[in-house]
Amino acid sequence: MGQKEEIELEAYKQCFVSKHHYDVLSWTISGAIVIILTALIAIMVKIEPAFIINIPVSLRLLLGIIGIYLSLIWLLIYERNRFWGEVANETARDIEREHGISGPAIEFMKRSLDKEVILKNTDEFKKKYIGKKGESSPCTENPKINIPIHWGIRILIFIMVIVFLLLIFCQFKI
Repeated sequence: MGQKEEIELEAYKQCFVSKHHYDVLSWTISGAIVIILTALIAIMVKIEPAFIINIPVSLRLLLGIIGIYLSLIWLLIYERNRFWGEVANETARDIEREHGISGPAIEFMKRSLDKEVILKNTDEFKKKYIGKKGESSPCTENPKINIPIHWGIRILIFIMVIVFLLLIFCQFKI
């Protein structure tokens, strides 16, 4: 293998490392921010409505602004990480196209668009594996929920902003 091929192979490997890094980073940050936002909502709901004037109103406003700010930061971080993950995916696909192979990057793209993965159901010896319950069907996305995950995240963030706006301007007591 020549130097160019070695460099391309290393670049190809790094594409998957990079994609994995940004995926893990996105979910870690999302989880932390959701915990913080949930705590802010719980605190805002518990602020005693009898103290509408003075500290609780300003505290409610401050917590609401922090919640909205964190929601928007979450969106920006998610979109940034998604972009770099797509850069890594497309770079890996370019390398596969250059070498005329249908590797994991191109197969992932095809399966994402087809919304189906054909399960080969073979064991390590390439023999048909049926299992205890018989044949399995192709693995497909749930047809009832046909929203891409990035749209689901955007909708969740939008809902969080609306919740914080409601909590700023409306009194809720549980």
